[in-house]
Amino acid sequence: MEQPDWVSDKASWKKHCRRVVARTSDFIDGKAGIVVCAREVAKLEFWLRSEEDSDFITFRKISVASEGLPLDSERQRWPGEERDVEDKKIADFEGQWKDEAMAAALSLKEKFES
Repeated sequence: MEQPDWVSDKASWKKHCRRVVARTSDFIDGKAGIVVCAREVAKLEFWLRSEEDSDFITFRKISVASEGLPLDSERQRWPGEERDVEDKKIADFEGQWKDEAMAAALSLKEKFES
C-alpha cells in the first residue's frame, strides 16, 4: 500500500502494515481463528486510519459479534466439558463468518503486502 500523506512516523506505519499482513496470513493459512484475527485486525484499523475500509469494517463487525467468546489461550486451561461447549459455540460462530472473513483477509493482505 502506498503511504498516505497523513503519515508522520513512517516506521510505525510500516510496522502496522506488516502486522495486518501477518494476522491475515495467519488466518488464511489456518494458524489463527477468525476471532483472534478479527480482534487483532480491528485494533490495527485505528492506527492505519482505515475506519471506512470495508474489509476492516468486516473484521470490526466480527470482533464486536465475538465479544464474550474466549480466545484460544483462555480455553486451553478449561476443563474438558466446558471447553467442548465453548469450542462448539466458536465453531458455529466461525462457520457464520468464514466466507466474509476470508474475503476480507485476502483483500487486506493484498492491499498491505506491497
